[in-house]
Amino acid sequence: MLDLAKANAPEAVTVDGVFYPIKTDFRFWLMFSRLLASQESCFADFDFLYQNQWQIPKDRKAGFDALLDFFINKKELPRILDENDNKNVLDYELDAELIYAAFYEQYKIDLLDEKTHLHWWKFKALLSGLHGTKLNEIMAFRCFDENDKTEWKQAQIMNRKRWELPEKVTAEEKKAADEFDRLLEKKG
Repeated sequence: MLDLAKANAPEAVTVDGVFYPIKTDFRFWLMFSRLLASQESCFADFDFLYQNQWQIPKDRKAGFDALLDFFINKKELPRILDENDNKNVLDYELDAELIYAAFYEQYKIDLLDEKTHLHWWKFKALLSGLHGTKLNEIMAFRCFDENDKTEWKQAQIMNRKRWELPEKVTAEEKKAADEFDRLLEKKG
């Protein structure tokens, strides 16, 4: 959690009482997110996040856990009250254009400018502070509860379905689909 009493956001993770300097720019953590989603990564795949490649925790799992804690940056609020509160309504990769547009519209921050260096926690804080953007509208569609059946709610259900993020395909499912396609090509 950001601490406004401190001059800077953290730039290291602690593993077994030792500080390991890390890369904090949001771009690295978007890559981290992508690796997490791939389900094919191992602990060593996350070594690119350490500032010094010669200074990496020996216990890679503990190092990964520290990186994951930094990525998530747990906060006390808002509280998660039920499973609907924890529904994923944002995909950093699929929503990249909307995120870019929202940051530019609201903060005049060009996320694609190479001079833009934004700490991951600052990026997430600004992202959570967005309002009145197309991104916010689409995220609202995605988290809409369809149990209420009024006419307005029906329109919201349609919008949520239009903008719902696709389900992630596991490596196993992709392999099976590729094998199926290969078999179809042989028969054709």
